[in-house]
Amino acid sequence: DAEAAVVASMGRPSARHARPDGGTRLVYARGPEGRHTWMVELGTDGRVQRWHQALSEEAFARIAPGMAADDLLRDYGPPAHRLGIARRGTEVWSWRYPTYECRWFRVTLDERGRVLETSYGPDPVCVIEEESGL
Repeated sequence: DAEAAVVASMGRPSARHARPDGGTRLVYARGPEGRHTWMVELGTDGRVQRWHQALSEEAFARIAPGMAADDLLRDYGPPAHRLGIARRGTEVWSWRYPTYECRWFRVTLDERGRVLETSYGPDPVCVIEEESGL
């Protein structure tokens, strides 16, 4: 079976989601320090239909205000970092992704787990390396 072959090759997935067409999406997040999240799409017949790297500026551009946190997890995998901001009742999720600028992508969620806004910022790992002279 194709799923067993994927798991034998890539290991246990970070998450597994049912697709609307009856297939399955296996999520392989390589975080928190990694910059890739691989999605393996299995059809209803159990065969691999495609696989792709989910984290890119083109993919992030599809995130819109009001989108649910569950949709983010399904489409982008778990974030590298989560930060709750109690006084505002929000949470900021951040993903590292392949870029030469050493940035990460951030999504601010409201108290209902819905997207309020998105932004890019410097990846703290790079800032720490720069300050320490690495």
